[in-house]
Amino acid sequence: MDSSTPLTPQEASDLPHELMTESINVQAAFLVPASQVTVHVRGLVTFHEDIVDIGDRADPAAPSLHFKFGSTTGAAYGDRRAFSGTPHEKFFDFGFSSALCLFFPDSVLMLFEVTK
Repeated sequence: MDSSTPLTPQEASDLPHELMTESINVQAAFLVPASQVTVHVRGLVTFHEDIVDIGDRADPAAPSLHFKFGSTTGAAYGDRRAFSGTPHEKFFDFGFSSALCLFFPDSVLMLFEVTK
C-alpha cells in the first residue's frame, strides 16, 4: 500500500463510526501473515464500548468478526491505487471503493467499503 494515507488515532476511530452511522456494508479481510490465515466477512459495523463488530446484526449466528479497537497499532486509508500490484487489488473489481487498514501487532484488518 504505497499510496495509502496514514491516519491519526482519532481519524482511525472516526472512520468505523462513520461506516456504522451511515449503515455502509463493508467487506472485512483479516490477515495473519505468520500463519497465512485470511478470513473474510461482509456486514455492517457496530460498536459496543471499545469492541467493534462486523457482521449481520439481525442474525447472531451469522459469520462475524469482533476486535478491540484499542489494540490497533496504526491505521491507513486508501483506494484502488494504494493496492496496485498487491493480491488485494482484485477486491476493487467487486464494487469496493476504499479501504481502511487497521494494523495489529501480528495481523492486519482491511475494511473495504462496499458500493454495489
